[in-house]
Amino acid sequence: MINLLPSNNLSVLKKEYLNRVVTVGVVLTAVVVVIVLVVSTTIFLVLSLKEKSLVRELSGVPTENKSENFEQVSSYVAGLNSNISIINSLNNKISLQAVLDLIMTYRIDGIRIQSLNFDNSGSENQGVTIKGQFTSRKVFLDYVEKLKQSAQVATVNSPVDNLIKEKAGSFSLELKLKTNQL
Repeated sequence: MINLLPSNNLSVLKKEYLNRVVTVGVVLTAVVVVIVLVVSTTIFLVLSLKEKSLVRELSGVPTENKSENFEQVSSYVAGLNSNISIINSLNNKISLQAVLDLIMTYRIDGIRIQSLNFDNSGSENQGVTIKGQFTSRKVFLDYVEKLKQSAQVATVNSPVDNLIKEKAGSFSLELKLKTNQL
């Protein structure tokens, strides 16, 4: 290849070529730096928001509520302990566990027991009053029959108003237990 340009023009062309290469290099470097800054700033903002939300979640429960809950639970446990001590102080002829086993053994689906009251009058046949709810009269009558057939139960007394309801309702039963069988 023969270059027919005069030599002074050739040096101007080389300078212009180098200027263009340097300009393109500077522009490309600037574009890369801007892209890196935008991406890293976005990642930083996302991670900082995530950190703030995690800190907010972890510190979401105020300490005042924890102490209130502790006091509530403590008073509830103290009440239960006093009830248990009352039960333990009674001079029972029967085992409470045996009575609970008896009642739960004969419980059937559709019967929900809500409370038990023990009569510790000292007679040979001690009593238990069961209160709860039933889903139908047939379910309730089946439960009463099962209790009557038990060897540990002397009598089962059911008020008439238990039998009036055809569908779901509440009930109350009085059981006289044979203490010699428990």
